[in-house]
Amino acid sequence: MRLLWAALALVPVTWYWSFAPLMAWSELLGPVRAFKEGSGALKAAGAGKGGERAEMGTGLANALEWSPGNPFVHLYLGLWYAMRGQKQEAVEWLRRSSELARGDLGAFFDLVILRSLEERPGPPVSREELAARTIAAPECVRLMPVALFRRELDLAARLIARAAEQDAKGFDYQRHAGLFQWMRDERQAAWRLLERAWIVRSTAGTAPGYGLGFIPYRVRLQEGAAGMRAVFSPWLGIVTTSTREVREATAELLFNLVVLCRAQESYRRSLQLAELLAEKFQPEVAELGMGWHLDRYLYPRNFGRAVEEKAARAGLDPYLVHAVIREESHYDAGGASPVGALGLMQLMPETGRWVALRLRLGAIEDRELKQPFRNIELGSWYLAHLARSLPAEARTVEWVLAAYNAGPGNAANWLARWRKSGGDPLAHIPFPETRRYVTKVRRAYDSYRRVWAPPAAPPGD
Repeated sequence: MRLLWAALALVPVTWYWSFAPLMAWSELLGPVRAFKEGSGALKAAGAGKGGERAEMGTGLANALEWSPGNPFVHLYLGLWYAMRGQKQEAVEWLRRSSELARGDLGAFFDLVILRSLEERPGPPVSREELAARTIAAPECVRLMPVALFRRELDLAARLIARAAEQDAKGFDYQRHAGLFQWMRDERQAAWRLLERAWIVRSTAGTAPGYGLGFIPYRVRLQEGAAGMRAVFSPWLGIVTTSTREVREATAELLFNLVVLCRAQESYRRSLQLAELLAEKFQPEVAELGMGWHLDRYLYPRNFGRAVEEKAARAGLDPYLVHAVIREESHYDAGGASPVGALGLMQLMPETGRWVALRLRLGAIEDRELKQPFRNIELGSWYLAHLARSLPAEARTVEWVLAAYNAGPGNAANWLARWRKSGGDPLAHIPFPETRRYVTKVRRAYDSYRRVWAPPAAPPGD
C-alpha cells in the first residue's frame, strides 16, 4: 500500500518536471530543423539582398513544409526582418503570424506587434486592453524577449504580470523576469529571479523542453563607471535543439548570476557559482570569451581596501591574505566552522582574543570576529606573526599556512623533521586535511598573482 501511495505521489511531480515543459514547446517541434537551416543560411548570406532573399525562400519553404500554420515561426521571421530594417517584409510576416494566431492571441499580436511598425503608430497598449485578453503564460513568456529587446519595459511588465498570474515557476519566466528587473535597476529582485531560473533549469534538465529552446539574443552584464547594465547582441531568433547552443545560453545565464551575486555583496554565492561555471562549462566559457572576466570572479578582491591596508601594516602580500580568505570562508563574513572558527579568516575565538591583546585593542567579543575589517586586521597580524616565528630558512608560504591551519605547535614538530631531511614540506605534514589546505591556498595564491598582478615590463624597457 505504501508503494502504491508513493507511486501516485510521483504523478504530479513527473508531470511538472517532464511533460508540462515539453508540451509548452510542442508547437515548435515541427519547424525546428527547417528554421535552423533557414536562420543558418541567413547568417551565412552576405552577398546582397537578392541572394539573401533567395536563401530565405529556401529556409521558409522548408519551415512551411514542416508546420505551415505555426504563428511563432512567422513571428520570429518577422522580427528578424524588423531588426534588419526591412520593414515591408517584417510587416508581411507579422501580419501573417497574427492571422494564424487564434482568438485572443491573434488580437494581441495586432495590438502589440503591428501597432509599433505602422507609419503612425497608435498609443501604447493600455492596461485595459491587455486585461481584456486571456493569453496563456507560455505565450506571454515567448513575447517577453521581444519586449525586452525593444526596450519596451512597460509592455514587458504587463507580460510578466500576466504570466505570473498563471505560472511564475517556469525557467523562461524566471529568466526574462529577472532580466526585466535588471534593466529597471532592481538588482535584488533580478538576482532572486535569475537564481531561481538557474535552480529550475539545473533541476529540471539542461534546457526548457528537454533539448528544445528559443534563443532570441545574447545578453551580458557590462560593468562601467556608472554601474552595470544589460547589453544585448543583435537579434538571433534561433529555435534550436543544439546542445552546444543551449549550453552556451545556460553558461551565459550562470555568468550573469555570478555578476549579480557579486553586485548584491553575496560574495560566497558568487564564488560558488563561478566555480560551478568553470568546472561544468569550460568549452562554453572559452567559446564565449568569458575566461579572463570569469577569472576575476573566481579569484575576487572583495573587501579589497581593508585587505590591502591590513596586509601592508602586517608586512604581508595582500594576495596571500585574499587566498586565505577565499579558501577559509569563500568571503562569507558571517561564517562559522563546526569547531567554532569565525569570520572571513576563520579565527578561533581564543586566538582572536590573544591577538587583540597583543595589538592593544582590549577585550573583544566573539561577534566582533565576524566584522570584516576587524577579522582581517587580526587574521593578517596573526599570519605575519606565524611567519616571523619560523626559522629564516622555513619562512615559506607552505610552512606559514601549515602553522595557520594546524597550529604553531604541530608545525614546529613537523618543521624539526624537515630541517633534518629537507625535501618537499608537504611530505613532512602527516595531517591529510592540512596537506589539502596548504595545497589549495598555495594554488589560490598563485592564481591571484596571475590574475591581478601587473605584467612584468619587457626586457630593455
